[in-house]
Amino acid sequence: MYNEDLAYLEESAPFPLIEAWSGVDLVEWHTLIERQLTDMVERYVKLKNNSYVDKLRQVLDVWRQNPIDGSINVETISVLQAATAQLAVDPWKLSTYFRAIETNLRRIIASEQELPRVAEEPAGRAKPTPRYGGQKEAPAPTGAPAQGAPPTEAPPEK
Repeated sequence: MYNEDLAYLEESAPFPLIEAWSGVDLVEWHTLIERQLTDMVERYVKLKNNSYVDKLRQVLDVWRQNPIDGSINVETISVLQAATAQLAVDPWKLSTYFRAIETNLRRIIASEQELPRVAEEPAGRAKPTPRYGGQKEAPAPTGAPAQGAPPTEAPPEK
């Protein structure tokens, strides 16, 4: 059994949710799952359970072909989620493990698709006061007319 920060490998244990969605944490989580899948393949090869080995190798291939890097790519995560969703509904001993991975992948996708992406100013909130001592406009440079002031006549030529 693995008992690390982001995941366990115990078929009946709940799978913890990734608390932080930073790129580094996701890369570590992806790597951890890959190691766990590799270990499971080796274990079931020794047990000569070819059905489990075939399923695990297929998802491991998909997992390796679609690595998660520092930036979150929803298309990559969707491919991983689809691969784990198939194994999550299969009637086998590891369905709980893959159901937990699939749930976490759906949460990652949902967090990336949340709207709005840019925080907007709430309606009715006062705008910050301008600089320059609370004036509405910046002061005019010395010798130039203020903004909005009518143009002055040029001084008479000598």
